Parts: sequence; C-alpha cells; structure tokens
Amino acid sequence: MTKFRKIEDLNFAKEIYDISIDPLSRKFSKDTRKFSFNSHLKWLIKIISSKKNDIFIFENQNKIVGFIILKKKIKFNYLSWAVDPIHRGNGFGKKMLKLFIKKYQKKYTAEIKENNYISQELCLKCGFKFFKKKGKFKIYCTS
Repeated sequence: MTKFRKIEDLNFAKEIYDISIDPLSRKFSKDTRKFSFNSHLKWLIKIISSKKNDIFIFENQNKIVGFIILKKKIKFNYLSWAVDPIHRGNGFGKKMLKLFIKKYQKKYTAEIKENNYISQELCLKCGFKFFKKKGKFKIYCTS
C-alpha cells in the first residue's frame, strides 16, 4: 500500500536527494542544473521551514518511491513531483498524485516541460486539464 507523509525534518534528505539528482529528474525539472548534497540540504531546510511550501514523501512497503513538492500560492497550489528511478513504470506516480489530490482537495497547477510526455499523461490521468502553453512548459490545472 502506498502512503505519504509530510516531511518536517532532514531524516529523508538523502533519499530525496538521490531521486532529485537522477539524470531524468534533472532533465525534466524546471531547473536542470546539478547540485551538491549541501545545496540540497539548504533547499530542503527552506522548504521545511516555510509556511508556503511543503514536501511529502510517498512510501510503498516502507520504501520511498517518490515525493511531491507543494508551493502554496494565492489562486492555486503548484505541484511538482519525482519518482525514484527503480520504481518508475509501476504506476506509483499516478498512485501518489491521486492519493495526494484526494487527501488535500484544493486547486492545483503543474508546469510540465513540453517534452515530458509521461508527466503530461499523468496529469490527465489524475484529473488535471491542459490550461495553456507558457514558453517551454505546458500548464495543467485541476478544477
């Protein structure tokens, strides 16, 4: 069973870092630059201590399969996510996104790179609708 929890400390920093530095994760991230573990820790501390951002890990059989970052804005809440490379292709992205949206029923937006067809399809399967194209990104929103 897939479950999730909000991260409030640095206990899972290494696991989140390992998923984040995966070449495919970097390729489809808004910021594609590589970064050190120390930079990652600073970023994670910012997220954890912010009232406007949260990070949630998703576990299956006590193993982290991915995470979702929530950035709270006035009109929408922006979501971004990544799935551990060894768990990709097994439906965990869909499970974690659907579970998250069901638990926290709000309006969500996702900015997906135009060449990230898997995440675009994931958005559609999870109830997002294509909204508009913005530069190299496609914007998807829930209702």
